[in-house]
Amino acid sequence: MNKLERRYHDLLELLRLDRQILDVRFEPEKFRLADGSFYTPDFRLILPTGIVEFHEVKGFWREAARVRIKLAAELNPYVFRSVTEVDPLHPKRSNRRIERGSVWIWETFSRGAPQWQPETDHLGT
Repeated sequence: MNKLERRYHDLLELLRLDRQILDVRFEPEKFRLADGSFYTPDFRLILPTGIVEFHEVKGFWREAARVRIKLAAELNPYVFRSVTEVDPLHPKRSNRRIERGSVWIWETFSRGAPQWQPETDHLGT
C-alpha cells in the first residue's frame, strides 16, 4: 500500500468505526477483463446495506486506468469508484504533497447498482 492509499485507508477505517462501512479490504479480488487482462482494485468495501463497492485510488488518472475501471464496471454487478485526493486551495495540482484540509473526490462507474453516499457532506481529512 502506498502513502496515498494509506491515507484513504485511514479515512475508510474511520467510516468503518462510525459504522458507515461494515468491512474494508485492500486488494482482495482480481477481475478478469479479457483474455490475459486483469484488474485489481485497491479497496473492497462492504456497506451496511450489503452493497459491495470497489475503490481505485490514484494521484493522477491515466487513460489506460480509466478504461480498466470502466470495463470492470460494465462486466460486473458492483459499484466501482475512481478516487482522487484534492487540495481545495489548488484543485488542479494533483501530484503535489497535501498535508491537511484535503478532500477526496470520486467518479462512480456502475451498471445501475445502488450507490452509497457517506453521511458527511464531503470526505475531508
